[in-house]
Order: sequence, then C-alpha cells, then structure tokens
Amino acid sequence: MNTLANGELIHQLCNSKTILFISMNNSNSKGGKSFRPSWLSFLFFFAGGAMMIAAYLKMNAVESNPVNVSIPVTAAQSASIIRLEESEFVHPVLYEEGESSSALMQGIKQNVTGIINNFLAQGTLKNASVYIRKLNETGAVTINPDFYYDPGSMMKVPIMIAHLRKALDNPLWLSQKIEFPGRNPNMPVELGSKPILVAGSVYTVKQLIETMIIYSDNDAVITLLSNLEAGSLNKILKDLKIPERKNAQSPMLFGVSEYERFFTVLYNASYVSKKDSEWALQLLSKTVYNKSLTRNMSTQFPIAHKYGIAEFPDNLYLNEAGIFFKKDNPYLLVVMTNGTNTIKQSDVISEISTAVLHAFESAPL
Repeated sequence: MNTLANGELIHQLCNSKTILFISMNNSNSKGGKSFRPSWLSFLFFFAGGAMMIAAYLKMNAVESNPVNVSIPVTAAQSASIIRLEESEFVHPVLYEEGESSSALMQGIKQNVTGIINNFLAQGTLKNASVYIRKLNETGAVTINPDFYYDPGSMMKVPIMIAHLRKALDNPLWLSQKIEFPGRNPNMPVELGSKPILVAGSVYTVKQLIETMIIYSDNDAVITLLSNLEAGSLNKILKDLKIPERKNAQSPMLFGVSEYERFFTVLYNASYVSKKDSEWALQLLSKTVYNKSLTRNMSTQFPIAHKYGIAEFPDNLYLNEAGIFFKKDNPYLLVVMTNGTNTIKQSDVISEISTAVLHAFESAPL
C-alpha cells in the first residue's frame, strides 16, 4: 500500500481555499518543543476570486446523472460485518452494514431522490449522494453510492480518530504539549471563524483537537497532522475497509457509504475507547457551522456533525455528515454534493436534512 503523505492531505483539510504543501517534515513534538514549519512551502493562485494552488490537471468532466426516482423495494440484503483484523485470533466487530427494505426507509429514499432530481434539473448540482441509517438497526439506504467527493475539512474527523488511536497505546498522548510557532499569513482562515491559536503558546493535543473540531481550525489541523506518524491515516482506511482513492485534484476521495464509517465506529465505540468516542462525539456536537445539515434544526437533541468544502475550477464540493441523537430513534445522515454554487448546495443539504427529520418524526417508533 502506498503511504498517504500527510503533506498531500493539507490542501483538502482547509475549507474555503485549497493549499498544496510542496514539502513537509513529519516529526513528533515532545515536551513543548515546537515543530518547524519548513514544510510549509506552498503556491497559491486565484481562481474565481478565491486563492487556489498552482495549476490543476484537467479532471474528467462530471456529468449530471439524475437519480432514478422509481426505486424498487426489495428484500433486505444480508448484513456485512466488518471486523478489525489486528491479531491472529481476535477480530472485534467494528460495524455491520446492509440495505434496509423497510417501508419507512424506502419512502425516505424516494423522497430524497426527488429532492436531488429537482436540484439537478435547476443546474445547482452536478451530482449528489446520500447515506441514511437508523442507528438502532443494521440496514441503511444509499443514493448514488458510486460518486466520489473531495471531503475537504471532513478529513479532520479521521485525523482526530488517528490521535485517539495513538492514545490507546500512549494514555498520556492527549496531554502531550506542543508549541504553536505561529500561523502563516497566507493560510486561509476557516469559513466564518478567526485565528484562535496564539504564536508561541503551548497547547495539549486535546486542546488542539477541540479547536480543530469545534471551529474547524486550520492551524490546529496542520499542527496535529505534523505530529502523526507516516501511515497513521492509511492504517485507519485499511481497518475500515475504505479504498485509497484519488484524482489529479484530490489526494483522497470518498463515497457516502465509506465516509459514514468514521461516524459509525465512534457511535459504536468500536475503534477507540468508549471514553474517547464519547468525547469525540461531544466535540462534534459543538461544531459552530450551521449553514447546511443543521440549519433548520431545533436544539431538542444533540447533533454531532462535521462539514467540508473543497473548491476547484471545475468542481465545488460541499459535504456534511452528522449523527442526530433523536430520542429513541437516532440516525446518521451523510450528504455529499458537487455543484456550481456552495450557497445553493447548502440549500440542498438543508432541504434533505429537514425532509429526513420530518420523516423520522412522523414515523412510529
């Protein structure tokens, strides 16, 4: 397996602007020692008024493929069990997945399919994919599972998981202190936020994770990524049976039924400790971004969610995933879109999320 270079991921972790770091030294900081940003060499160019990285290779054109509204209701497929294969004899269950044939779930699927088709007809979308799962059941429904998307800042969730996995072997890791040497003035600030970390200040890994997740802070994610061993993210992808997929623009692409696994293993507490899984989902429930999946949501129950934007000359990705901790009926929703206007794409995600919530609210328990 080719090791996914941490520096290769940086550009898709920073929403609003796309960055490519030409070189990067991957070393661990210990005892308050600062990491040296010699790897922060990068190039920018403006595309559509936004700062972008050097010239993009031509990507195959993405065609609009309306989803077939006529979705047959078929018998449920046998559940697939995904196990962690780290030892010879013990193979813990990470999660189970399968297609739901319930009338409720198939009805939601048809409704969401209609929403997607409407936006495709308007020209707002090139394509969109959706994953919906009731978390007290095995079955899920998926729309357009074979489209793949640049996750943008949604990659911050597996980076958090990588550090929580590291804490399994080193219980003191989250308390490890790292000095922040200062931000680069060309580094894009996360959408709707402002720089948080202070140059010369020392932060624990736990504090950096909090800043990265709640505020989707780009300084925090770069600091955390530089303190991960090479191959850490590859190991997570391998464990969760997620193929390493890329194109000329993006070092990592996901389908909805692949990305959902990061949230599922946190909910199941099957990949990191129960305590750390609980803490991670609590952080995700404090995410300040509320323009898409949670736009019209009340505060009656927590929603642990993460969004991501990736902007390219030919493709604009806006995605969001979240667990809705609705009493007696929690569910996971992942929506990934490729379109022409991220503001309108946020409308798509919001409308889908509202429709799914209304369906579950009206359904018998």
